[in-house]
Amino acid sequence: MKEAWIASALMHAMPMKTFLFKAVSILKHYLTFWHLKRVVIFILVDVLLLSFVRRGKSDAVLILKFDQLGDYIIARNFLIRIRSYAPYKSKRIVLCANIALKDFIETYDANAYDEFVWIDRAQLLNEMWARFKILRRIKRMGSQIAIQCTYGLESFSADCVMRASGARERFGRWICHDTPAGEPDGRKVRLGNTFYTPLLEHDQVIFDFYRHRSLFSVVLPAVGLPGNTRLTPIPVPLPQMKGPFAILMPGASDAFREWPPDRFAQVARHLFEARGLCILVLGTKADSPKALSIQRAVPAVAVENLCGKLTLPQVVYLMSQCVLGVTNDSGGIHLLAALNKPGVAVSNCFSFGFFHPYPREISDSVSFVYPQAFYALPLSMQQRKVIYGGGNKHFSITDVSPESVIERIEALLQHRPFHDPVQEWNG
Repeated sequence: MKEAWIASALMHAMPMKTFLFKAVSILKHYLTFWHLKRVVIFILVDVLLLSFVRRGKSDAVLILKFDQLGDYIIARNFLIRIRSYAPYKSKRIVLCANIALKDFIETYDANAYDEFVWIDRAQLLNEMWARFKILRRIKRMGSQIAIQCTYGLESFSADCVMRASGARERFGRWICHDTPAGEPDGRKVRLGNTFYTPLLEHDQVIFDFYRHRSLFSVVLPAVGLPGNTRLTPIPVPLPQMKGPFAILMPGASDAFREWPPDRFAQVARHLFEARGLCILVLGTKADSPKALSIQRAVPAVAVENLCGKLTLPQVVYLMSQCVLGVTNDSGGIHLLAALNKPGVAVSNCFSFGFFHPYPREISDSVSFVYPQAFYALPLSMQQRKVIYGGGNKHFSITDVSPESVIERIEALLQHRPFHDPVQEWNG
């Protein structure tokens, strides 16, 4: 990314004449307005305004975890062990996390942390005053140790918060080598190297849970690390349910990973007619139109739209009571795995190997369904990870048929663990 090069140049105090020449060339030939805006905000806030803020001194251990719910669920059992590490027991543990997860984290993990810094990532990236207030608070905190738990580098968000912390030890992880040609971007790596001490590396595509295990084996030496993502649900008040139910979650953080509502509707009809299950549609308020589309497609099926009507703790407890969940490749499937509930996720193979499929030793309750063409490829598991794990190549989500999802649902409900065709690729 060109903006990453400019930031790196500033950090290394490049001779002004050389810097200006290269900066003008980039601005002239490459940068869009969006890129330029990020660079301007970085220069004004991180380089200029933040230089007038005095860094504090404390014994705080700062943890950065800006991701969505699914990412936090995978990392959670590692994060809550930080206080178990003897050198950290007397220190203040501060979590800097996505504000969208506030009610979940405060309900489930309040005892694991002493302080929270809630991040609205869009504001951090695009609004100067909001960015300055967050970075000023981080710098004044003056933490001794900072841990960036997101895999790879985030040049203008988590990495810059890491830089602002000024911590003596700044743990982070570099994006892996085993990705399609052209990745990782060398400029991005050089920028990240200026923010981290140490910067840990991986040489292969591995499931995200194991990436966290690798990181925390360094961060928390001699601490017993978890073997799965298990989550014990906390009872909270719920709407009254009319008999056993299945959950559909048609939303995802990216539109290209969303299976069409009419496909979910076909699955809803099967679950209602063949299994006698009521259907609850969960998601954010923005997912409500998808729920309405499902309802209109199958008017004879008992489908209830709960999108945007529940808190995250309510969603978690409701999911712990379901017979089955059907989701996109999103946070919902990771919750089902953590709750040890049957779940089927529809995937277009985006980031294959990093977040799916689930290794059986971590969860045998969830399964991912891919397009038939993906199954037909004459490739090993590792070859599939190399090609599809970088996030640059994937199939169309509409290539997954409702029949294949229904077949997987029945196999999962009848046999656990069941025969998963993914296991054949390991041969």
